[in-house]
Amino acid sequence: HEYNHGEWVTALALSGDGEILSVGHRNGIVETWKGDNSNPLHEYNHGEWVTALALSGDGKTVVSSNEKSGIVKTWKGDNSNPLHEYNHGGEVTGLAVSQEERIIKSSIAKEEALLQIEDSY
Repeated sequence: HEYNHGEWVTALALSGDGEILSVGHRNGIVETWKGDNSNPLHEYNHGEWVTALALSGDGKTVVSSNEKSGIVKTWKGDNSNPLHEYNHGGEVTGLAVSQEERIIKSSIAKEEALLQIEDSY
């Protein structure tokens, strides 16, 4: 498939089933795409250059971050506001979500951190 993003792509993540693609941009926008759709399923505004993304196995939960600020945000569905926001206070260089969607693993500089996702969703 080919998608026209119109902006620099700075991060990508693919769901475990290969059905959902999440794309992060330099302008802070995160889009999720499915199959042959010519329009994104969802669009979120991280608010700054997106440098790391992760998707849950089913593609319903998106996690985005910016390397310099250390801000990690979680998104789900049509909600344009982040479900959770975490500030690591360090450079986030990578993200992963556990299969049960309860733990976010983030790489911060030369260390790793685990974040427990609250049960609010």
